Amino acid sequence: DETRPGAVETRTDNIVDWVTQVRGLPKDPQVTSGDFNGDGREDIAAFYDNGTAVDGKRRSSLFAFYSTGTGFAEPKRVWASTGSFNGAAVKLTSGDYNGDGKGDVAVLYNSGQAADGKYVSTVFTFTSNGTGFAAPKQTWTSSGSFDW
Repeated sequence: DETRPGAVETRTDNIVDWVTQVRGLPKDPQVTSGDFNGDGREDIAAFYDNGTAVDGKRRSSLFAFYSTGTGFAEPKRVWASTGSFNGAAVKLTSGDYNGDGKGDVAVLYNSGQAADGKYVSTVFTFTSNGTGFAAPKQTWTSSGSFDW
């Protein structure tokens, strides 16, 4: 323990594990709600930008918080990927896009600019199977859309 007046204690142990844990924490999530398991109650989906892996690829994940009627069950990671979305370019929404009675999740993605300078937007859909989500499928793209 530091005993000098006005001095601040300094850690001298190896903090690599702690730094690794902190760097691995998800960034601000994008959230939406819908009845993702078809039980008649609204659930919550949260899309996390998990940052960049050591190999330089983007990491992201989708969690579902299923309603119990009086609260929510523990969050369940229903999709994860390396080499996927940049969270800053994601806008999340939900709806029953395939008409099966279960809410699906859609990502409106700012895909940047094409070689001709036009802006590109893309929609990816995560289709619910009642206990999780299928990998995202590109369902729409537009060249010459808007910069957002």
